[in-house]
Amino acid sequence: MNYQNNNQLGDLGIRAREYNDQQKRQVAEFNSKIDQINATMGLTAQEKNQVAAIQKAKLYGDVAQLRQNIFNTNENLRNANEAARAANYQNLFENIGNIAKERFNFNLANNISDYYYIDNNGKINYTGGYDKLPEWVKDYVDQAAKESLAEWQKEHGADNQPVYGISLGFKPYFKNPFAMQSMYTRK
Repeated sequence: MNYQNNNQLGDLGIRAREYNDQQKRQVAEFNSKIDQINATMGLTAQEKNQVAAIQKAKLYGDVAQLRQNIFNTNENLRNANEAARAANYQNLFENIGNIAKERFNFNLANNISDYYYIDNNGKINYTGGYDKLPEWVKDYVDQAAKESLAEWQKEHGADNQPVYGISLGFKPYFKNPFAMQSMYTRK
């Protein structure tokens, strides 16, 4: 029995060793597969991390570009706003100047109302107030009329000839001496 017990114990030891070896092999295979899976997952994770890093860098670049675009847009809007404001100021002051010129001319025409008036259509008319002019203005108008008449007669070969009922040395026939002067200076 002893022999048989020893054989059984020996068989049991061999089977236990084989079982342990088999378990070690299974554990080694399992660990090898886990290591392979871990390596594959590690590579996949590295690849995904690289893609994420590239996307992150691209997003940072896009954000920087958007900030620059916003800055440029704001700068363009600011410049356009300043240009529009400057144009508005220029138009405002030009219009104020035009209003002042128009008012000046209106006041000028109304202040010499002894000689001119403005009708409802805005036309300036002469009142015929030659006789109301001061003597020095009459002398100036007469002299200018004589010079214009002499120049006109010289150009047209009509020296010392009466023209339209006016001869040299007489007061003008027309009530508006300025109209007479301008009539002879037209070309």
